[in-house]
Amino acid sequence: MILPLDHWEKERYPMKNENDQLADGAKQREMPVHHPGSSIDSIPLEQAKAFVKEHGFRVMDQLQGDLQLYLETLTDQEDQGGVDNRIFGMDCEMVKTSVGSELARLTLVQYDSFHDGKLTTTTIMDELVKPYNPVLDYLTRHSGITATMLEPVQTRLEQVQVYLLSFLRPGDILVGHSLENDLMATHFLHPRVIDTSLVFRHTNQRTKFSLRHLSTCLLKKTIQTGSHCSEEDAQVTLELAVRRAWLGDTFALPNASDRKSIFPKWSKRKIVGIGPAEWLQAHITNHANGIHALSYDSVEKCKKPVLAWCKGQRKAQMLCCHLNVLDETEMHSLEQSMSDILKQVPLSSMLMIALQEGLGKAREIFKTRRVCQDPRSSVGWTEEDEDRWKMALERCRQGHVLWIGSAKQT
Repeated sequence: MILPLDHWEKERYPMKNENDQLADGAKQREMPVHHPGSSIDSIPLEQAKAFVKEHGFRVMDQLQGDLQLYLETLTDQEDQGGVDNRIFGMDCEMVKTSVGSELARLTLVQYDSFHDGKLTTTTIMDELVKPYNPVLDYLTRHSGITATMLEPVQTRLEQVQVYLLSFLRPGDILVGHSLENDLMATHFLHPRVIDTSLVFRHTNQRTKFSLRHLSTCLLKKTIQTGSHCSEEDAQVTLELAVRRAWLGDTFALPNASDRKSIFPKWSKRKIVGIGPAEWLQAHITNHANGIHALSYDSVEKCKKPVLAWCKGQRKAQMLCCHLNVLDETEMHSLEQSMSDILKQVPLSSMLMIALQEGLGKAREIFKTRRVCQDPRSSVGWTEEDEDRWKMALERCRQGHVLWIGSAKQT
């Protein structure tokens, strides 16, 4: 699961320029004045700044306005015989400043054990960090960071970098979700990383699933119900990776290509599909089957054929109705239609009502995003656009299902 170094550039991970490789190997062994395991507050800021200035480097494609230098785990430390490599979950929260995204909180959670399906961890570091540049947006909805939280904070990025340099060993594994963003936020490189957004991405697909989606589907845990918590996210990311290591490739989201339609099994039953022409073509009329397809775009107009196929002589054994509700008026019409249908359908009927929000909007943004990210496009795709896309995607992945049926008649 460890991301090969030759994949870093493809996945947009920060990479050291070849021209910045240290020629003097001895310089790599010069450690800052900090004892591993002590608190970050014990790191003198001025000494940390001096160390980063002397040993730091810029990475490939680093923004010109980003003047902070990077550090990396010392890969030529003396052999630490008998010391086991450790596994850490890492997550950061960022705020928007005048130069882009800057680190505001870093959490490091260590794996302890995994017994009887239960993961135990220890929080090694959970630190607020004060940005150098003026904050334009605290992104509180996502980051949980507020101006009040950062006002008394004295810790700076260089102290975080020195702490990580002193604490991490070359054999340690960092686990994160879209970890490239956390490494760029901390301006720190580490050779052994596991990125759960890549581990659980389906083969030959570029789409990454959100951490919230993976947690809900695979761990049955609901996270990020309000603003994000980096400690919670780091623990969930670590648990996803550990369970994948224990259970193997079977611990994964189902692939869309593996999904099978229920209609072939019902080929000898009387099935009716009612809905917009686009939906009918995608799921019914373009496939060989004996399903009756009726095209209706209006919520109000669907009510009559639904009742006819539920109550009439040609009563359907299964009826699927797809409705697009675009405004409050149509929502009111849907509520009224459902009320009428529930009053009139036979008591032996079983109804399933599934509600999904924002799918059409998410599809529109996805098409725009794909065009803008094409190298041939002259239209840019900003961080704000990406945040808007992620919010739309997350919204449409949530839904509600209601089952309605009568008690068995005797």
